[in-house]
Amino acid sequence: MRIPYVVGRWCEDKHYGRERLTEHLLQSPDSAIWLLGTRRMGKTSMLKQLELITDTPESLFVPLFWDMQGCETTRDLSEELYNALMDVSERYAREGIDVKHFTDQDALTMLRTIARILMEHDKHLLLLVDEAEVLINIAREDPAWVGRLRRLMQDHRVRTVMTSTKLLAELNKLNSEWSTSPPFWF
Repeated sequence: MRIPYVVGRWCEDKHYGRERLTEHLLQSPDSAIWLLGTRRMGKTSMLKQLELITDTPESLFVPLFWDMQGCETTRDLSEELYNALMDVSERYAREGIDVKHFTDQDALTMLRTIARILMEHDKHLLLLVDEAEVLINIAREDPAWVGRLRRLMQDHRVRTVMTSTKLLAELNKLNSEWSTSPPFWF
């Protein structure tokens, strides 16, 4: 018997099971969800499956997969987000968004603008964030930026599913000293 599991990369069209989890991630009353798991548990595959099933004209969501792996600064994050948008520029063009207008813009500005435009089309941005542990070091260097990212990820116009290992819980410790922000994830 052939082993059905894919190791080392996302499983593409071989994804199966986890229907209840998929439904919860797309229909939960919480607009920001942290999907926690150890390495090689299928977190990236889950995000890619969400992207696949919501990339239809009739979907309430317009997905955007943002891989943060290797980013060390807010500029790195912004460049990776722009590259992710360029990879799916046709998807956003259907909603009247020309992603080339976002050249050299900060990730927060790009995401806010996209969420606003999608809402005008009765759609929501489905922000699928992978490898979010990088936010720990970024929060040490630029806590205000990460605070604004937290606010954006919890905006009613955006449904965020962010994956990481349990290391990301460090953000709650880091931002406990911020005078105006609640914990990063509830």
